[in-house]
Amino acid sequence: MITADDVRHVAGLARLDLDENDVSRLTSDLGAILGYIDRIADAEVRAQQVDIPVAPLRDDRAVPNDPGPLLQAAPALHDGEFSLPVVLP
Repeated sequence: MITADDVRHVAGLARLDLDENDVSRLTSDLGAILGYIDRIADAEVRAQQVDIPVAPLRDDRAVPNDPGPLLQAAPALHDGEFSLPVVLP
């Protein structure tokens, strides 16, 4: 829990000149922020405890590739490869 002395100490390290209204407000604000951080940390711990199944992977194997049908659909060919118009001069 954050105390007014904690706020004064941090303000002194940061060379901030706070009046008592600022100290009171910041004590409350920093306490709320630290509470949110604790809630996030708890959620992260719970998320790490969930056992996520691993998706099965298929074997990696080479398969024959016939580019014939693809090349037949090309608008233009040059030496058996796609021929494209020049974009940059």
